[in-house]
Amino acid sequence: MVTARAAAVAPAGSQPQLEKYARSQYIKFHSADDGWADVLAAAKANGAQVPIKPAPTPAEQVHAMLASKKLEDLSFAEWQFVFTNGAQEDQDTVWNAIKGKGVKMNGTVISTTPNEFLIAGSSDDIDAKKADITLQFADKVGVKLIPKDGASFDFRGEPASYTPSPFMMIMAKGVILTKTVPKPAAPVHHKPAAAQ
Repeated sequence: MVTARAAAVAPAGSQPQLEKYARSQYIKFHSADDGWADVLAAAKANGAQVPIKPAPTPAEQVHAMLASKKLEDLSFAEWQFVFTNGAQEDQDTVWNAIKGKGVKMNGTVISTTPNEFLIAGSSDDIDAKKADITLQFADKVGVKLIPKDGASFDFRGEPASYTPSPFMMIMAKGVILTKTVPKPAAPVHHKPAAAQ
């Protein structure tokens, strides 16, 4: 790796910065620092070549993520990553853990009808103004309760199905979660002014 070799031959004062940069590039390519110590050691040993393992495939990244995290701790964006890139076995593991379970989320409204809202739930899709959730309601939503397009709002739904490409999750039994309205303050009673 060229940057590792540059770090190895750089003046002593510059080596830590170059090593940090080289390591960050290695991690960016490999999604982890496995093997970095060997690459750096070989670069310091007169530039000997060390076979660099290829970057993990998206399916391998999904599998590693699921091995390192609890299923209940996965974010919506991570669900999306699993369902669009994971091996079928990993997709099934996550789907079986979330299907039909009520989930509270926040998203951005893309468009609405009284029966369903199209919502962007992952930050990438929010930025792209692209729906990745179809929230379906059992009953029509009243006009006054429907948020405006582009609004951020809290909701609850139950994952019912998904399509991996383009990604769309259907959530049934939609509920708009409104923030609790504070109770009005108790009226203040003033003592009548003393008669003069």
